[in-house]
Order: sequence, then structure tokens, then C-alpha cells
Amino acid sequence: MNLAIKFCVLSMIGIFLVAGCGYRFVGAYSGEGFSLDNVKNITQQPRLAAVFEDALAEEAGLFRKDARKKIAVVVDSFSDETESVSASGTPLRQKLTMSIQWRILGESGDISSDGKVQKSRTYPHFTDPVSLDWQRNAAIRMLARDIMRDLSDHLGELD
Repeated sequence: MNLAIKFCVLSMIGIFLVAGCGYRFVGAYSGEGFSLDNVKNITQQPRLAAVFEDALAEEAGLFRKDARKKIAVVVDSFSDETESVSASGTPLRQKLTMSIQWRILGESGDISSDGKVQKSRTYPHFTDPVSLDWQRNAAIRMLARDIMRDLSDHLGELD
């Protein structure tokens, strides 16, 4: 019996400490009230639409298909260039830059909000083509998540 009372008292103290410090539980994702209308890739880089769909699902929680507000995303630019070279002229780092345009469509199809996000990320250059390709693909996925995180933050403000 004494152990049960100690447990209850410690539990209540824990609850009061958590409530007193300002901690609050938040919703799982900012995109709960939205569904994905489409992701279109108008660049020459293949598979970017799928990468951005995955990033949207991870960052904003866009798993629903039946929400009243829909998000349309267009991947409109992609560049990959050498950012730095050694004294001998060998590339050391590559720089990826991508941008998207996004729109939020209301029930009637009207645009209720829109915007553009552009971000860059660097990755190491390798002379081995397999390693370079692996680094490049990882950088593309991380950059897509960075861009979708910005969009997710904006969705949280709208919802």
C-alpha cells in the first residue's frame, strides 16, 4: 500500500512539473487538414516528383486523399554544379539547388494560398561514380525534405 501511494504522489508531481514548465502536446503533423492534389516535375531530373511526395508525407503528414484543402506542388528548377575545387582543379564539393512552387486549392478549386521555396545543399564530390551517385541521391532526398519542411511550417500557420 505504501508503494502505491508513493507511485501516485510521484506521478502527480511529474504531471505538475510537466504542466508547469509550459510543455504541451501538439498535433502529429501540420498537414492533417490537407491532401495532396499532385506533384509535377518540370525539370530534366528524373524521379523528383516521387522524392517530393515521400518528403511531403514524412514532413507534413500528407497521407489523406479526402481533405477539403488540396496542395499542388511543381518542382520547377534543379541544378547541380561544382561548388569548390582543389588547387589542382579537382572538384571537392557539388552544390544542388532546387525550387518548388506550391498552391493550396480550396473546395471550389480556387487558390487560397501560394508560394515558392528554393534551397541549396552541398555534398562531397567523389571520383568513383557509384559513390558520387549515392552522395548525390542522398543530397537530393535531404534537400527535398528541407524544402517540404518549410512548406509544412507554412501549412501549420494556415490550418
